[in-house]
Amino acid sequence: MKTTNNMVKSYLTILMIFASIFILEGCSSQKNTIYWVNSVKNNCTNGAGQMKCLMIHKGDSMDTPQWELFYAEIEGFTWEPGFFQKIEIKEEPLDKENLPADASGIKYSLINVLEKQKDSRFDLNAKWILYSIHGNLVSPGNPLPTIEFKLSEMRVFGNNGCNNYSGSIENITSDTITFGPVMSTKMMCMEMAVPDSFDQALFKSLNYKVDNQFLKFTDGNGKETLSFKKEDL
Repeated sequence: MKTTNNMVKSYLTILMIFASIFILEGCSSQKNTIYWVNSVKNNCTNGAGQMKCLMIHKGDSMDTPQWELFYAEIEGFTWEPGFFQKIEIKEEPLDKENLPADASGIKYSLINVLEKQKDSRFDLNAKWILYSIHGNLVSPGNPLPTIEFKLSEMRVFGNNGCNNYSGSIENITSDTITFGPVMSTKMMCMEMAVPDSFDQALFKSLNYKVDNQFLKFTDGNGKETLSFKKEDL
């Protein structure tokens, strides 16, 4: 009987050792990572076609962020346009044999939101009325050009004083902007001097600054191209 008891104890000990090894291996395949999530999403393509993806920077600091598209979902995470979020997530490898061909091989789960910062670029989100072109005040006698931003969709739209226009924003930082292709209607108005000047100045605009109720654009040499006043709500 004593021998049998010893055998059972040995058998249970072996099972516990194997169980411990299995648990340790499972834990070692998981890791926690710090991500910064951008305040805007960007266009991306997957098997389902065009969509909007998160942009992330891996690292503790945002001094020199290297943004990259993130195609997967983060379980438990809620993206907020207009805010950078520093998050801690768990990365857990999945069994690739049971995954669809275009699915992520890693499961991402939110552990904690560590920090949240307001994105100053979202100060652009308003309707702006043209105030001056190349420093020259625009007469309020005619319809004034406008510009509006929707950064959550990386879009710009408005009216140049004659035609409606809309386009994409290819890139934007805290003080620079790159407009994508802009499409507009093709009406001919009695007065085209302001609309034509507006179109040319907007095309040359590379930098911007929001100062209280005013928005100013400058070209690559720092010369003012356009200035706007925020529409009164």
